[in-house]
Amino acid sequence: MSEEQIKAACPSCENRMFFEYSKALSKQSCSSCNYNFTVPKLFGAYTLQVVKANDEFSTTYNALNKDNELCRLRVFNELITNSLHAQQALKLSVQKQLAINSEHLLKLKESFEFEDQYCIEYDFIKTSLKGYRQKEKLTMDKALALSLDLLKAYKDLSSHELLASNLKPSTITYDKEIISFYDVEISWPAALELSKKTQGFNPVNNSQYVAPEVISERKVSVQSDIYSLGCIIYELFTNYPPFHKEETGNSLLEAHKNIQASSLLDINKNLPENLNRLVLSMLEKKPSYRPEIQDLIQDFERIDLHPSKEILKEFAPSPSDTLVPKKTEEIDLSLLASERNLHPLSSVTPLEEDAQEEVLIQSKEFPWAIAIIIIIILAIILTITLKRSDTNDDRESLSHKLEVVDENYRST
Repeated sequence: MSEEQIKAACPSCENRMFFEYSKALSKQSCSSCNYNFTVPKLFGAYTLQVVKANDEFSTTYNALNKDNELCRLRVFNELITNSLHAQQALKLSVQKQLAINSEHLLKLKESFEFEDQYCIEYDFIKTSLKGYRQKEKLTMDKALALSLDLLKAYKDLSSHELLASNLKPSTITYDKEIISFYDVEISWPAALELSKKTQGFNPVNNSQYVAPEVISERKVSVQSDIYSLGCIIYELFTNYPPFHKEETGNSLLEAHKNIQASSLLDINKNLPENLNRLVLSMLEKKPSYRPEIQDLIQDFERIDLHPSKEILKEFAPSPSDTLVPKKTEEIDLSLLASERNLHPLSSVTPLEEDAQEEVLIQSKEFPWAIAIIIIIILAIILTITLKRSDTNDDRESLSHKLEVVDENYRST
């Protein structure tokens, strides 16, 4: 076999064939059964099988490693090779992740350099969330279960002080009902360093799911990840990301920054209103308005896609119920947990608050004033009654004395 040829076996009939080196990683037909497959390519100790993803500074393959096991291999190009800062950012991220053990973080096996190219080997990705959605038609119940699993997995990720920073369905794996995150703190730090030195380089690589502050300020955080998760969950329930109608990349980014996402109910009227509010709260433009991850989990656990009329009837108020005054100043029970700390319950000014407080104090004092007045009135009435009683007694005593005197006079 010539060095310019590649030996390959058809995955269907195992027919052995030779291909020119230039045909590596291209689709070819088997000469025996006409089955189409990708011609592999040797890369050091690895056999590259098919390209799974690429961006401006890397290409990612499904490959066989030196142990002949399937893996995901990411190979960075000359943009990274020529940037010391980008390489350093990559290496720091790799070291951080190698020290973490979590089922929700796609395992990073090792990193190395081959032919001046920096490479990272990951566990093999059987199914991404994107691939799962393409193969399976999601029911609303499954979408809700996936949303909750996604939030719980992210909570575990953030507990290790990791930011996903490049969240999209293709960087989320879904295998045996376990959510894991891929490309965590890898693409973003490197791309950010490249954007500082390369004019016109845009570090954003998830434009359908990117938070406004990442676009305008190049700032990633837990809040920006929550926005991205909101876009993904929006898509789970509607089959579309929030701004899918935008026709250009620039208009899409502008929409994330300036346009409020449409209600999920505009696409699917059968969804409950509290779910709609919950997802839209994740898409707030201001990071501080977005809910905390724990509140989101609590609220998604409370979502009922199929409320029973009998259950609703059971909890309806009846005449025998004890009425309890509603304390709106303490908490509004109609709010979701994720909404209670985000927006003020009223928009009164400080002066209005003082006036309301004074009225409240006066209203509390008013019953006591009435009680005191009533007591005083009762005391006055009692005093008058007692005086009248004493006067009557005196009159009766005087009359008795006169009668005695009169009797004495007659007897004499």
